[in-house]
Amino acid sequence: TLTVVDLKFGKGVEVEAEDNPQLLIYALGAWLEFNFLYDIEHVEMVIHQPRRGHVDAWKISVQELLAWADSKLKLAVYDALQDNPPLKPGPKQCQWCEAKGTCPALREQVMELVTEGFDRDPTLGELLPWVDTVRSWASEVEARGMERLLAGEKVPGWKLVDGRTTRQWKPDWEDKAAAALELELGENAYTKKMLSPAQAEKALGKKSSTWDDLLPYITWSTPKPTLARESSNKPAIQAKPTEGFEA
Repeated sequence: TLTVVDLKFGKGVEVEAEDNPQLLIYALGAWLEFNFLYDIEHVEMVIHQPRRGHVDAWKISVQELLAWADSKLKLAVYDALQDNPPLKPGPKQCQWCEAKGTCPALREQVMELVTEGFDRDPTLGELLPWVDTVRSWASEVEARGMERLLAGEKVPGWKLVDGRTTRQWKPDWEDKAAAALELELGENAYTKKMLSPAQAEKALGKKSSTWDDLLPYITWSTPKPTLARESSNKPAIQAKPTEGFEA
């Protein structure tokens, strides 16, 4: 058995090993490198995300790996090498793509998603996976428009204007402003805010006896429900639609 381990240091997205194309390509490369030295019959692929406490493994035969390479991978490589390769937008492949703000295929997909409600009634299960992609696409489009306008280029129908401004003391006169405020307001010239539990823990250190003494004074806020895929390792909570209302 050939074992291939992919260390992923990010913690934003939990990655699964099963049917993971990136991991399959790594496994194929490792098999091509070492199969002449060893009689490899199986390949075990492992995802390790230490910052999420996540380890996932998937094992297949070499025959299955080569069959995947001869079908799906070969077709993908063929498409990618064309002069005008097909663009297939989706939540996974678009997540880290730097071209999503100018991708015509993603633009068409987004337009279809936001207007198709007039033609049919898509289910929430079909639409939810696209929420982050659409939001990210919109942010990229906005950033591209700002970038072009700042460079002096024209964007039909749009212009740069001054944003919201805030008042602040002039750096060279801040001491004089403080003296005047102290004279008139005394201690009320300043605001004081206690450190949050997270800030206190960082400042004191977990091994500090003072931090231990403070633990009984800490309370946790009630978490708000949030959406997650069924594959998430977080347990589902029981919805209470009538909570807060009289029976």
